[in-house]
Amino acid sequence: GLTRTSYTGDDVFIAVSRPAGSPANRPLKRLDVMALCTNRDLAILDDTPTLTLETADPVEAVRLLGALRPPQPAIPAALPAGAEGESRADNLAWRLVAQLSLNFLSLAKEGRGVDPLHALLDLYADRGDPSLARNVHSITRIDSRPVIERLQIDGPMCFGRGTEVTLHVDQSVLAGQST
Repeated sequence: GLTRTSYTGDDVFIAVSRPAGSPANRPLKRLDVMALCTNRDLAILDDTPTLTLETADPVEAVRLLGALRPPQPAIPAALPAGAEGESRADNLAWRLVAQLSLNFLSLAKEGRGVDPLHALLDLYADRGDPSLARNVHSITRIDSRPVIERLQIDGPMCFGRGTEVTLHVDQSVLAGQST
């Protein structure tokens, strides 16, 4: 038979309160919550679970929106320090800051363009999906060059200036994978 996994899940509690100084004389009429709720690892032990709602709540249907995947652990606030003394959380925070300040000039630098793009795309790739990491790292080179082209608009002839960015992809990394 199937045995339970080591996944213990997380508990989340929501408290509803009013901002300081706001009047309490108006009752709360609506609360919108979008939540993913499961029975921890039970959902991943069955490929085709039967979803039911065991209350008399006015819910029309309960259905699976996508394929079940093993849950990914949350990144705790304090993680062990790395080689430079920074925690993994610090590293992720700095990666996010770097992503927010990234612009086309860092992509345009000769020979360095692919590393910032890999770092940016790795932020968004699901850590539990190796095919996404393969897609990201199949990009081997970035070329960029300034371009000036005629704009196809009504009226007098106009030209636009920009940067053409070309991504070079190693197709062998993606062999055997449907994307």
